[in-house]
Amino acid sequence: MFKSVKDILKAHENLEKEVYLDLENSSPILPEVVEEMLPCFYMKAYGNPTLTHKQGWEAYEVIMSSAQTIAHYIGSSTPEEINFTNSEVEANNLALMGGILANQNKGKKIVVSNGEPITIDLLCQMLDKKGFKVVKVPVDSEGFVQKEELANKVDKETVLISIAAVNPEIGTIQPLKELVEIAKDKNPEVLFHTDASDAYGRIDFNVKNLNVDLATLSSYKIQGP
Repeated sequence: MFKSVKDILKAHENLEKEVYLDLENSSPILPEVVEEMLPCFYMKAYGNPTLTHKQGWEAYEVIMSSAQTIAHYIGSSTPEEINFTNSEVEANNLALMGGILANQNKGKKIVVSNGEPITIDLLCQMLDKKGFKVVKVPVDSEGFVQKEELANKVDKETVLISIAAVNPEIGTIQPLKELVEIAKDKNPEVLFHTDASDAYGRIDFNVKNLNVDLATLSSYKIQGP
C-alpha cells in the first residue's frame, strides 16, 4: 500500500521502458516550441502588453502575431477575435457565461448535447440553479447528436447552444456545419459554441466554414504550451 504520491513515483523509478498513452489529457511540449518561447521569458517580450514602453510593445506584438497565426489557421476574420485564457475550462466558462449573460434579455434557455465535456456539464448545473433552463440533446450509440431532437429543442427562447466538435473518449466527429444549420434555421440569432479542444490541430477546423459563433481551442493536447 502506498502512503503518498512520492511512494508511487519511487515505485516507477526502475521501469525498463515507459509508454505514455494519455496525450488526450496532456502532452509534452515539443522542443522547437520551447525554443521559440524561451526568449520571451527573459530576453524580449517579457513586458506588460498593456503598457507603452519598449518591452510592453514587444509583448503586444508577440501576442498579436500569435493571434494572427491562429486566426488564419482557423479561418477567423481578424486576430481581435482571438482571446487567450489560462485554460480550456476558463475558455469554456468565458464563452458560455459571456454569451448567455450578454443575451439573457432574449431568453434563458441553453441547449447542450448529452456528450459534452465535464466542464460544460458542471457549468450547466450551476446555470440551472441560477434560473436558466438547460436542455440536453441525446446522442446515439456512436456519440452523434440526434439531429431531429436538436431541431425540436431549439426555439426562439434559446440563447446558446454548445456541442463539442469531437468526443475525446470515443472519437466521434460531429457534423458541426449541419448542426449549426439546423440550429440557425430554428433561431437565426442563437449563439453556437463548440469545444474544439479535441479537433484543433487534428482535423480540419474552420470557424468561417462551420459558421460557429464561439469556439474553445487548446494547445496542451497537441504538444503546445
